[in-house]
Amino acid sequence: MSDFITYQVHSKDPRNYGAVSFHPDIPWNTHKVEYKVTNLNTFANFLITTDEDYLEYKISGKSIKITCFKNKSSYELEEVLKLLNEELPFTVTVTDTGVLSFEYSQQFQITDASHRVKLLLGMYHSNFPLNTSSNTIIAESTPMLTYGNVLYLKSNQGNALGVIIDGDKYHAPCIYRINNFLKPGLPIISNQKGDKVMVNAEAAKTITMELVDFMYEPIKLKSPLFITLKIKYIANQAFN
Repeated sequence: MSDFITYQVHSKDPRNYGAVSFHPDIPWNTHKVEYKVTNLNTFANFLITTDEDYLEYKISGKSIKITCFKNKSSYELEEVLKLLNEELPFTVTVTDTGVLSFEYSQQFQITDASHRVKLLLGMYHSNFPLNTSSNTIIAESTPMLTYGNVLYLKSNQGNALGVIIDGDKYHAPCIYRINNFLKPGLPIISNQKGDKVMVNAEAAKTITMELVDFMYEPIKLKSPLFITLKIKYIANQAFN
């Protein structure tokens, strides 16, 4: 019997193409196995915004929530400006440094936004609420009109990856990193070897993987995700 098995799996739920769950058959009589991803491919059909996204702001003590965002897989900066200037009472422009500026005739706050809108507006590392200075709020980061060049594949049994998000530290289970240039609509073909993960053989009978962004938030993917995964036999160790 071979000491490894290769599985080729893919996501099948159109509502959640970014996640794969399967139940491999572990044929060996052993306590532990090792697995790793050896190939990942899909198309860069990520939803940058969905119709569930929102932005909240406050003027003169009144809170307002806008939900004008649509299911879109790509944006041009001009589209973002047009949308914001049509839906918000503010004047939204781009500064010389490439960040968004929100200006109004009086003081106001941007109190909250969904994760994808924070990415789109360059507010992903900002502390909310955002307050005006001279009746203006300037985003601290540039807008992310695509998903950039870093994605992670997390697993229910992945290696601990030290992650710092908004100053908070935690360990996330990561088994694969995609460090490719991602252009909307084009294939993503990654043949680099993933991290080796040693797990209890019984636990390996259910493996769940999910594609997440650089802030470890799930990605809305509109194309199936294909993964090649190798599971390897680990001999039982004798103890005296």
